[in-house]
Amino acid sequence: MRALVGGFSMLLLLGASVARAQTAPATEQTVPATEPTVLRMAAIAPEGTSWARELKAFARGVEKATDGALRIKWYLGGVAGDESEEVARIRRDQLDGGAGAMICDILAPSLAVTRVGGLLHSRAEASRVVNLLTPTIAEEFQRNGFVFLGAAGFGFDVIFSRTPVRSFDDLRHARFWIRKYDDVLRASLKAIGMQIVELPYSDATRAYNDGQIDGFIATPASALAFQWAGLVHAYTTVNMAYLPGCMTMATRAFDKLPFAQQQAVRHEAAALAVRFEDVGRELDHQLLDDIFHSHGLLRVEPSPEFQHALDTALLEARGKIDPKLLSPALVTKTVRALAPK
Repeated sequence: MRALVGGFSMLLLLGASVARAQTAPATEQTVPATEPTVLRMAAIAPEGTSWARELKAFARGVEKATDGALRIKWYLGGVAGDESEEVARIRRDQLDGGAGAMICDILAPSLAVTRVGGLLHSRAEASRVVNLLTPTIAEEFQRNGFVFLGAAGFGFDVIFSRTPVRSFDDLRHARFWIRKYDDVLRASLKAIGMQIVELPYSDATRAYNDGQIDGFIATPASALAFQWAGLVHAYTTVNMAYLPGCMTMATRAFDKLPFAQQQAVRHEAAALAVRFEDVGRELDHQLLDDIFHSHGLLRVEPSPEFQHALDTALLEARGKIDPKLLSPALVTKTVRALAPK
């Protein structure tokens, strides 16, 4: 399976680095250049992945749009801790912003509706829900002292497993990892009888190797980026839940920027969201339909009986989610928004 990561590297390599700007030789008449503002941002995205590439493209776009007056320094690969620690560091003024899935969980509780098992079935549906909720999401970020710069999707979680999952019984008899703090998905899956182990990304591989878990409920890109696809033997193509990611900056840092720089950040963040969706959609297609299978993983298409049993159980589980985790009114609003017009 090492060949899986290497063979797919062209889709994950970082773009070319931005050359340092050349300054004119100093003379007695030269006015010293103003030092650029540098914003410190963090993400758990590993270096060398498509996620890291797009975040660095965002930074280059901001620097170009501001003629070098504003720069973004990314701390990638979890060097600033997991996403909960990143948020804590931003609040302590050790960072200025960040990007990732857990940031949505912590700062915008309404986005947890995308984590209701079986509620969403396509990226188009997910985009409609995010667009519908954007005013609410922005208000939630603002109340927490952050500026919402946009959301884009990591894709749908599917099943990666040590042994093939071919039935609803197979699903309930294995132990699966989900990311820490994914409270709504955990509630959905436990309500249908699944055995769930919540751990940080950094502990997932060890848990699998030690036999604490039998597989992962994760997006295809996550399985590649964190090298879980090199551990498991099968994947089952059922959409469990949609995973959004958010980008943010602390209000205190954003408000210090001149208006033109704020606009540049927002513009480049919007462009990043579009690219992120496009890259993610194509990546999911290539991984699920070709790359994983061609590198030795068994692809399991759910039978109609399996899909029906899972859909029915997840539908019943919606009513069992603690209202403190997710407002039932928000779930109802989402269902109505997705209904055919």
